[in-house]
Amino acid sequence: MTPAGTPGPESSTETLRTYQRSFKNKPITPDVYLIDVVWPKVLSEHLADLGPALGEDSKVLLDATVKNDTVDGRLVAIPFFVETGVLYYRTDLLGKYGYKHPPETWDELEQMAAKIQRGERAAGNPHFWGYVWQGAAYEGLTCDAMEWQMSEGGGRIIEEDGTISVNNPDTVRAQVEGAVIFGITAALYGEITLQDGRVEQANLDTYQILRLDEAPVIDVYIVNSAEAPGGMGEAGTSAIVPAVANAIFAATGKRLRRMPIDTAGLKRPV
Repeated sequence: MTPAGTPGPESSTETLRTYQRSFKNKPITPDVYLIDVVWPKVLSEHLADLGPALGEDSKVLLDATVKNDTVDGRLVAIPFFVETGVLYYRTDLLGKYGYKHPPETWDELEQMAAKIQRGERAAGNPHFWGYVWQGAAYEGLTCDAMEWQMSEGGGRIIEEDGTISVNNPDTVRAQVEGAVIFGITAALYGEITLQDGRVEQANLDTYQILRLDEAPVIDVYIVNSAEAPGGMGEAGTSAIVPAVANAIFAATGKRLRRMPIDTAGLKRPV
């Protein structure tokens, strides 16, 4: 048998739409579909149960992929290839700064990367970064955020039994930490400029966000209250900007009326 492939759209979003339109018409072919890891639930009603055919062979697959591809007790997909996050680290730098093992938590990663970055820059490498990651505005960033939330104990948003678990203290803590970073970013760097009628800031390479060496230590305290307003929303981002402005006023006596902060203006006499 010689398999024949069918070309599809380059966009994964459009590919999913194409599959859904195709399934609606009950096609005879193709027999095998290449789907994204987040599509099994969406397409499960159209996919065959592979469990009986695979039998014991399914046990050689990664447990996490089997759980992901199992919908209502039916194994509707198996991995063709697996992409997973990997932390690369330099053992020479870990040893140089007194670390015997790589970071095992986000807090350790932050502390170790900041220490190594400060040391390397002080040693004459001003462009050294302690941590480099995929922060572009695409699905990889969403995966990073989910990994961060889950590793903090924040749950999976929707659990296997269908319960919604995102509203919990660990998720709140993780989300507020990220929100504070973007809030300070808005206060310090959040300027949008236009050139020939177009916005010049297209992504994080042209819109600067707070860097590791600039980020403060963030402590999150959750106060249980039944008072309005409820929930978190964007509270961490919106509240930090006036908090920074008030801190500057307390330190300098200068009221800031525009954002981002005019650092040159802060140097002028009151």
